[in-house]
Amino acid sequence: MRADVTITEGFGMEVDGQMKAVFDTKEAAEKKARELKTKFPMLQVKVYDAAQRTSTVITAKTAETV
Repeated sequence: MRADVTITEGFGMEVDGQMKAVFDTKEAAEKKARELKTKFPMLQVKVYDAAQRTSTVITAKTAETV
């Protein structure tokens, strides 16, 4: 997926400011984001909700607790 494309539906996983993957459900996007953040804690990982146009930052603490 190109970084300059904004998704219009579903949930995206953004890594260091670039959209990397799109998921149908929030749960699937968050699961993949937590897995990535756990493996590579130095990355900035967010889950983007296209319908609400909001992003949730996945922190090392949220990655470890779930």
